[in-house]
Amino acid sequence: MKAGRSQGFFKAFVIFVLCSLPCSSRPYPKWNFSWDTTPVCWFGANQTGYENAAQLELIKKHALAIIGWQLHTQSAESPWQHEEQRLQTQAAALKAVAPTLPVLVYANGFTALGWYDLQMAMLNNSAFEHWWLTNSGGNIIWTDPPVCVSEQCKLYDFTLTDVRQYYVHNVLWPLADSPDVDGVFIDQTDWGACDQSVSQQTPAKMAAMFNGSLQWMADFGALMNSNNKWPIYSSLDEFSDLSWSYHPCPYPEELQVSALQSIGYFRYYEDFIDITNNPVHCVMQIQNFMKEVALGIPVVTHTMSRPDRNITFSMAGFLVAAGDYCYYSYSSGWVDGNWQWWPEYDLKIGQPLGLAVQDGQSFTRQFEFATVTVDCVTFTGKIVNVA
Repeated sequence: MKAGRSQGFFKAFVIFVLCSLPCSSRPYPKWNFSWDTTPVCWFGANQTGYENAAQLELIKKHALAIIGWQLHTQSAESPWQHEEQRLQTQAAALKAVAPTLPVLVYANGFTALGWYDLQMAMLNNSAFEHWWLTNSGGNIIWTDPPVCVSEQCKLYDFTLTDVRQYYVHNVLWPLADSPDVDGVFIDQTDWGACDQSVSQQTPAKMAAMFNGSLQWMADFGALMNSNNKWPIYSSLDEFSDLSWSYHPCPYPEELQVSALQSIGYFRYYEDFIDITNNPVHCVMQIQNFMKEVALGIPVVTHTMSRPDRNITFSMAGFLVAAGDYCYYSYSSGWVDGNWQWWPEYDLKIGQPLGLAVQDGQSFTRQFEFATVTVDCVTFTGKIVNVA
């Protein structure tokens, strides 16, 4: 049991939430969705420029496309600049060759990124200095991943109403405000609130940060839905009875579900069922995914390839849990060379004929054209086509 959490209270809360939020209360995207084959997502970028014709042809084979932050960051012309405009230009190029392909663009839900012009303007403006997280010594915290230079990656303090409102309307919405952009993928929505080593805040401040993030997620989701657009929220949390995460968050997913109960949004999993060698984590993550689908929350998963497992394991794990408008992705990284079209993507799947059946630590699900099994003990999967 996690610190400060009453099992009896949260068990009752889980039952209340699951019984009070029917799937029909959430809007779904208006774009087409098909079960003919596994619905797969491309999530990458060309670091040196825009996608060429051959790469556009590869991307258009997918059911969903997300353009990453790496776009143009190593180009000969103005690298690490103008990311909003470049993301929208790339989205328009994709729509030109694949008009019905849903296209989303990348944003970060915790860190101000200096190669996005609108955020760099904030980072360079002393009027915004009180909007950034500070440590116990009163110094502004800034992250230092390889892509950040100097203080280009300060952390938003979402406990402040002005920060939340500005972030929704002046950072996120300009990214989405294009006829060629169907949604925004937002990374690390609860990273700072869940990880004290990153945010360097007290537990009370982290709880306030989490609640502030839920508020901007609800506000941005409502704005997006009213314009027939859709957010994908990447998060670390899980339902209180399913503590699968290798990096658990102290706030249960019930809180997010309740705060976003009328919002149409996607939940995103990074390293889906493949980050640890723990069968229990694998089982619980699949169960968490199934619970989200039952609540009308579509899911996008990504699994990073590894030499000791093949694609079928994570792909089967996705299929046994997925519902309509769920998407699977698999790669060795985040730029063009890390993505390929796998033969497994051409397997006929068809409509699911029911929910998955769990037998110990394995799951089996019947589809119109296939039987899918995933085993969380052996970390293997099978997709067997049927006549």
